[in-house]
Amino acid sequence: MQPATLRPGLTCTASFSLFLFALLVALLASSQSLLARHEPHATPAAANAACDPNDCPEEAVFPVPQGGERGAPILAKPGEIVCIDIRVEQNPFVVLSYGYTVQFDPTRLTLLSTQRGPLVQNFIAADCSQPQPGMLSCFGFNTVGIPANSSGVLATLCFMSLCPPGTTSDTTIVTVSNLQDDFTGMAGCCNFVICSNPQPGACDGPAIGFAAPGAEFNAPIFTKSDELVEVEVRLNDLTQAVDAFGFNVNYDAARLSFVRAERGELLSTFFAAECRSDAAGTLVCSGGNNVAIPARQNGVLFRLFFNANGAIGDSSLLTIDALRDDLSSISACKNHVIYEGCDLLDCSGPSLYLAPTGGQLGDILSEQRGDTLMVDVRVQQNPRAISAFGHRLRYNPDHLKFVDASSGNLTASFVAATARELQPGTLVCAGFGASAVPANSEGALLKLRFAVTANAGDSSALKITDLVDDLEGLNVCCSYFIGAPCDHDGDVNSDKKLTAGDAFCAFETFLNGGILAPSCDLPEFQCELLAADANCDNTITARDALAIFSRGLQALPPAECFARGSFGKFASAPQIRIVRGENAGDMLRLRVEVAAAPALEAFGMLLQYPVQELQFAGVERSSATQNWIALNGSQYLPGMVVIGGFHVEALTAEAPLAMFDILFRHAGANIDNNTFAISSFTDDFNGAHVTFALDETAAAAAPRQFRLYQNYPNPVSVQNLVSGTVIRYDLPDRLGQTAAVELIIYNLQGQTVRRLFSGTQTPGTHKLAWDGRDDAGVSRRGEIGSRRPRRLSDELKIEAL
Repeated sequence: MQPATLRPGLTCTASFSLFLFALLVALLASSQSLLARHEPHATPAAANAACDPNDCPEEAVFPVPQGGERGAPILAKPGEIVCIDIRVEQNPFVVLSYGYTVQFDPTRLTLLSTQRGPLVQNFIAADCSQPQPGMLSCFGFNTVGIPANSSGVLATLCFMSLCPPGTTSDTTIVTVSNLQDDFTGMAGCCNFVICSNPQPGACDGPAIGFAAPGAEFNAPIFTKSDELVEVEVRLNDLTQAVDAFGFNVNYDAARLSFVRAERGELLSTFFAAECRSDAAGTLVCSGGNNVAIPARQNGVLFRLFFNANGAIGDSSLLTIDALRDDLSSISACKNHVIYEGCDLLDCSGPSLYLAPTGGQLGDILSEQRGDTLMVDVRVQQNPRAISAFGHRLRYNPDHLKFVDASSGNLTASFVAATARELQPGTLVCAGFGASAVPANSEGALLKLRFAVTANAGDSSALKITDLVDDLEGLNVCCSYFIGAPCDHDGDVNSDKKLTAGDAFCAFETFLNGGILAPSCDLPEFQCELLAADANCDNTITARDALAIFSRGLQALPPAECFARGSFGKFASAPQIRIVRGENAGDMLRLRVEVAAAPALEAFGMLLQYPVQELQFAGVERSSATQNWIALNGSQYLPGMVVIGGFHVEALTAEAPLAMFDILFRHAGANIDNNTFAISSFTDDFNGAHVTFALDETAAAAAPRQFRLYQNYPNPVSVQNLVSGTVIRYDLPDRLGQTAAVELIIYNLQGQTVRRLFSGTQTPGTHKLAWDGRDDAGVSRRGEIGSRRPRRLSDELKIEAL
């Protein structure tokens, strides 16, 4: 049977948004790649040309010295902690959510800590994270915002100052940029950090301190995670001979693991000299000899070796104290071990490297917590054929959990090509085959699968070691994993595609007051709420669900903020009227009507009611919204019901239209126009004006026009001949109390098949069942083309599509 329908307006769907207590979600934004290589530090002259702190508008976010004023430079000394306030002034709007980026030179400043400022002390969230060296992404949100035209501190950032050695003064820039959400349209400004080397300083005279091999005394020590870092303990410019000494070395045991100590050249003839571990984070060093180290003899006392275990941009402090014997009167200098990243593109010649499956050499290994990371072990320019290979892969088991391995494209014909976990954090990888991989090949030997357990911004190295068999002699290129920030991409269930399940999780979260619905809470995935905010407006509404559903229908992939700008479409605020529906027993029915629907496809609102007198019983769709993809209500707090819905076809109607009924159970409660309150309108209900008319009778809510709905089931099959197909139609209230009505089934040639009903009916929605047979009882399935309900004095013809 072909459908026969009236088209008073297109069917529409609505979607809701979250309310007063709903949690807002803010994007942890990063506008640059996670492992961008840092450009060489600008000279003071170049810095002056690029930055003018005084050229900062009134409405701005900018860096100042802690407790300082706009335009005041930030002064620092090498090795000291410098704290910087990020201030906002003259914000033109109330700030409920915000985002901004702070950029700095990580070779001059090492981040130590971030703290909330007084303006956002009570915010639900107000945080800064470091997705890569030299960049901070800061965001915050709350239900009660920063008032307009405020001035104050958003965050205080504390750094270790790292002036280049040998300079008396060094200037770098700190810049605020990428302002988002309620800061959009404001200016982000810069400031200078001026580092001065005091002359003379504590470590410029007789001193003991640290340095990297071959580096200047007390220069910062750079390393990479999972590397063996060598630290020299040196004497500098001593004015007296040393034949007995003692001191303690203190280090960060969380980032440095002590391996061993070796004597330096100054102690080559000493009969006793050692550094031993006394407790976690402390070494006790001492020595004695009958031949002293001469005065003014600079050099190395000990070489200390540590295993480094820090993320990119981390810094570990080294200090010396408890100086004894001939060292008791000299200065003890502190230093830092700074963790830097390697150049992922520095991988040439015959080599073995890691790359994301489907990616290229130099691409970052990055996924979100709860996702799966696919990694290729690739070879390039191998000088000889590979018929057998083996190596180990080390990784951080706190960030990645090994799942399984399979052969790569180069080893598809091998007898075996796999990996096995020797222990958490170490894989043994191997393979062999009768058909060798040719020399000078490029491709994957193995494909490895990991479950990601890292948080956003976590970073760690993956290191290939112990190459054997036909891999011996190949270079090994470095690789890093970084926990990816959450995306506003609609992929709520993290399966890398958009489906109805993603849309309904977004919708259920909206109905749940912005709290993730339990059925959508994945054990390891942490990005459900951000993913559901597909239009990046920091709230989850029905329009987000509609956008996800519509994009999924087009088989388009998830994409960051793909629904940005997808807001309510009403040119003017809609007029909403609340009347009483047809009550039965202890059930109270509120009917929600819109005066007109120019293009309604998503809506949301909050209804408040007296919880002592009424019990929420549910939401029922009207004839106008019966086919919507989603329309529902949920009580997320006592006395508060969130209601919303959405559909892919916009609902249009020029006449007043009943949208849905809200049902309550009551025990004789007195209901008037002050009983309920409606607020927090979202999407196509934005700015709505509400009128309560609860003293009107249910008749006022009868249909205002003729309408014939799609029958169901359709077509009529042999299996449902007994129950038949249901035909539903509306008779408008303009017909009066009762009207003579008949309903006739026609075939495609316009011939009468069945006179289904003839009699009187009241205005409203009616249903009739038809078993697919004609007036003679013969089955006429397949040749029916239209139905014509007819009021004797006012015929309404429904044409077949």
